[in-house]
Amino acid sequence: MNPPSTWIVSPTPAAAKSLIDDTRRLVAATGRDPHDLKFFQGLSFVIGSTEAEARRKAAELDEVIDPTTIIAHAAGGLGHDLGFYELDTPIGDIETEGTRSTLAWSHEAVPDREPTVRDLARLRSRYGRVVGTPEQIADQLEVWRAAGIDGVGVTNATIPGSYDEFIDHVLPVLRTRGPAKTEYAVGTSHRKATGRDRLPESHPAAAYRGAFGRR
Repeated sequence: MNPPSTWIVSPTPAAAKSLIDDTRRLVAATGRDPHDLKFFQGLSFVIGSTEAEARRKAAELDEVIDPTTIIAHAAGGLGHDLGFYELDTPIGDIETEGTRSTLAWSHEAVPDREPTVRDLARLRSRYGRVVGTPEQIADQLEVWRAAGIDGVGVTNATIPGSYDEFIDHVLPVLRTRGPAKTEYAVGTSHRKATGRDRLPESHPAAAYRGAFGRR
């Protein structure tokens, strides 16, 4: 069983902190431990041996990104097909009961004007992008950690390159500094994340234990 968790795509650590603090306040208001809920920030990484190399690689990625393709690819995750809209359609003109958090995210990321579908494509292509050397990226992850996130979901720009580079270059730095584990304890993923194998009694789902058959 996975721990109760929320994948977030806040555009900045400050926005993540605001979201996390507000959500945990609401969780506490229901009588639950606010830290029962874990937050994982989606981030992508462009890694270079020097900052200049990392910036060059990021620019090369931007050159090959096609906003129409990004919007088509995002349709499943958004729950709403934006491919029928012109790229310069203001986000405020889109009427949908779904994807409201994603549309709100685009407003957070483009605060000085009304964002467009093109902006949303650009933002999703960069998807919390962190650019730099392994040490610089580790520094930025400390900022995100201080904002209250419990972990990171590595979002790929290339497969398997994005994962290979993170594992080979950033993870060793994180292990040396302490945020990343060097080995995993035995037990369920729920225990590793929360310290226990089962949901706490305060969780609403705990009321359904045994309701669908024998334990």
